[in-house]
Amino acid sequence: LTLSLQAAPDVQSVQDRVLQVVTGELRFPRAVLGLVNPISQRLGGWRAAPPQSDPPPAVAPLPLEPESGLIVQWLLDQQPRWWHNEQVLTADEALNEWLGPGPWLVFPMALREHPIGVLLVGADHEEASAEVSEDRLGMLNSVVSQAAVALGTTMLCIDRARRLAVEQERNRIARDIHDTVAQSLFGIVFTLDACIKMLPAQVEAVRRELVELRDLASQVRDEVRRSIFDIWPSELTLERFVNDLRKHTLHCSRPRAFQVTFNTGGDFNRLSPAIRRSLYRVAQEALSNVVYHAGVDAARVCLRVERDQVYLSVQDRGRGFDPAVVLAREHNRERFGLLGVRERIHDLGGECEILSRVGHGTSVLVRVPVNGSFGYG
Repeated sequence: LTLSLQAAPDVQSVQDRVLQVVTGELRFPRAVLGLVNPISQRLGGWRAAPPQSDPPPAVAPLPLEPESGLIVQWLLDQQPRWWHNEQVLTADEALNEWLGPGPWLVFPMALREHPIGVLLVGADHEEASAEVSEDRLGMLNSVVSQAAVALGTTMLCIDRARRLAVEQERNRIARDIHDTVAQSLFGIVFTLDACIKMLPAQVEAVRRELVELRDLASQVRDEVRRSIFDIWPSELTLERFVNDLRKHTLHCSRPRAFQVTFNTGGDFNRLSPAIRRSLYRVAQEALSNVVYHAGVDAARVCLRVERDQVYLSVQDRGRGFDPAVVLAREHNRERFGLLGVRERIHDLGGECEILSRVGHGTSVLVRVPVNGSFGYG
């Protein structure tokens, strides 16, 4: 039983294995197992054996409060008891009807004093508590103990994964804001500064620039929405990928001209939306760095999709830098520039190299598995 519980792939599989042991191997006529949600601290997630219909929609999870009924009270005080229809088992009538009449032997489950769930073992109506042998009770207690460890450990991992997912989502939003809003605002400020210098001699030119800024501000607004709600156009085709990067670079480099050369190959449509989005963000960040820091007016982007891998590179022949110094500075001040690029690719299960030398240009090289997964955007 211990080995089979440890090998179970998820919580429901652990529940089913426990119920199978109680009804199949220990030969009790029925059993029901409910679990405590570690986030909401409510008792629910009921599963039964032999398989019954699912609990009706009217059944709501029970708060871990004495007012929820005997079943929660016994869970909180961690004492197994018999229930013979002498009192209402729970405060939820729909749940009571679904569970049906007793007798039930109620086993609370806990791990390090944290409530995990409740196992209800049904007996025949004519069977009294005294007629359940000590051996069978001992085996039930052993099953409950092992189930509590297996379920508690699994649920603890789920809770940790949830907390990690929350942290990843925060990082995703922060990276997207840096890659979109911060970069666009930099361009807006740069253009406004140029407009101030052109006044009052070049009023018409300033007017044209302000129209462009209005359009750019509208794009920033849309990018903020995408960052917050993780909305990305479903039609992110290769054509849009290229055109949006050209448009982004044009806004960043105004008023000077900047040329981006694209070389692409392979089936872009094979990539998941998460991979497409992340590759776009990486290329966007790398091109922004070229525009603002490389001191050149051109860059090259290469994107190649192969059977198992997708490769992206962004290269320039600019002034270059010492990657160790720049990454250390980013680590001390922020984490959403080149470090953010590395984080994105790492989250996809890929690799990222940043190659540069002072006076010899820069190459950002990315390799990502085509089947890479990015759980939170």
